[in-house]
Amino acid sequence: MTIWAKASSIDGAAGSRYNTFLPEHLLKIATMYHLPDDQGRIGGALRLQSTSD
Repeated sequence: MTIWAKASSIDGAAGSRYNTFLPEHLLKIATMYHLPDDQGRIGGALRLQSTSD
């Protein structure tokens, strides 16, 4: 779950990132294929993220 939040002028500079320990950009892709006749399944996942400041 990705939450985008910006700090208000009360908590910090307007437009600054709220949680700097979280990556700014995050992409997760996952897939799974079930083989016929209950022979098993094959799957994979890919996760890309930017650095956190």
